[in-house]
Amino acid sequence: MTIYNSKVQWHIYSYHLAKMAGCEPDPPDQKYAHLIYEPFTTDLHLEWMEGVPRQVFRIGATMFYRSVKNAMAGLSHRPVEKRIKAADRTLWLVPELYTILPMKGNRFMITFGTQTMYGGRIIVNAHRDWTEPKSIWIKTHGRHLSVSFAQDLPDELPKEKRETKEEMAVRLAMKPREELLAGTKGCDRGVVTPLQTQEEGFRISRVEKTRMRGKRRHQVSLQKKLARQEFGSNGWYKTKLKLNETHRYGTNVRDNFAHQVSHKLVSDPATLLIGFEDLLAEQMARAPKPKFNKNGKAIRNGRAFKKTLNRGIYLSIWGKLLKFTVYKAERAGKLVVTVPPRGTSVTCPVCGTADAKNRPKQALFACVNPECGFNADHSLSADQVAAMNIAARAVEMVLTNKVKTKSKKRTMRMAKKKKAADQPEPASLFDDEITPANVSDSPGEASVEQRKASGE
Repeated sequence: MTIYNSKVQWHIYSYHLAKMAGCEPDPPDQKYAHLIYEPFTTDLHLEWMEGVPRQVFRIGATMFYRSVKNAMAGLSHRPVEKRIKAADRTLWLVPELYTILPMKGNRFMITFGTQTMYGGRIIVNAHRDWTEPKSIWIKTHGRHLSVSFAQDLPDELPKEKRETKEEMAVRLAMKPREELLAGTKGCDRGVVTPLQTQEEGFRISRVEKTRMRGKRRHQVSLQKKLARQEFGSNGWYKTKLKLNETHRYGTNVRDNFAHQVSHKLVSDPATLLIGFEDLLAEQMARAPKPKFNKNGKAIRNGRAFKKTLNRGIYLSIWGKLLKFTVYKAERAGKLVVTVPPRGTSVTCPVCGTADAKNRPKQALFACVNPECGFNADHSLSADQVAAMNIAARAVEMVLTNKVKTKSKKRTMRMAKKKKAADQPEPASLFDDEITPANVSDSPGEASVEQRKASGE
């Protein structure tokens, strides 16, 4: 991270220097020698960097270059300095810096370092089959450590050869409605059942729920203990670390659940189209408005019940389920669309009758239309009926050519004053920074460039 932060500082400095001199700034590159060596004596700026493999320096410069390219393409914000102290560690290693040796069972040992400098070793338990990776990522979360392999899947198409969302929609629109509806998965997301399709529902196991409740009780006791301790003391840091560990278990359970469910949805060979409700969790989790009687006295507004519901919404993995399914479906060449959620759980999928009486209870559905009588025996749950409606709406979106890629949200930039004609316009990510060249000496005076532009 030292090279990455140094590259960020150098890029900002060189940009401002070029802007004040009225010339074009240097384009971003992956050079790093000028940041660690003196220009004439070839001595290191920092003594502790003596003996560090040059591949580590190159990785930091490559990470910076990728960040700049992603920012220029509108995929992320411009690179900023990353925190090093009291932050989770992330290490990216190329094959020159590690070796992998198999052990008994699914265990294998990773040794870090070069031939002249030994960095250490760890033993990892693999949860699935793997091949030789192109690089590995090692991440620390509190006291835990995880290893990720970066490798090309044999059946995965490169990004430049994949179909866009519109192209997949056009291809699917050529199929008959019945065939497309049979190959569509409708996904209804809820609090009790995080995801329900037409055939089956997916829930977190009872054992994991019990452990998560125990972790939450432990969080309350640790928060009370943390409030009584002196801020910044050794005991305070130890309690803080234990508190972070209690949050980590719930995060791991939800991530694992979202990955497994999304993989099962996408890996089904009969699935062509996957539909989700376009839920707005932030609006659904808003606090209820206060209520008052005729005398102006506050009365109950269901805030206590809504608090429990809001917690369930935030812990229901709605966002991760959609996010993981989208990127896995894109790799598999399958389409994921979001449909309007209004009325999906109270609408009959056969006759189209939309009535709140169709759902007498939370888990039951029966059409009240006497000419229809769909699901009168309650063989299907209300969530399954909602999943059928979601699938039908997804098919309708494809057949009516309403599938569009959402435009990326860009940050607003304020309008700028016109600059002098003889001064070139630098193209960089740091145009909104304030520099001495465009700031006047006093509030009532114009800058030098403004006076030149006006002919004074």
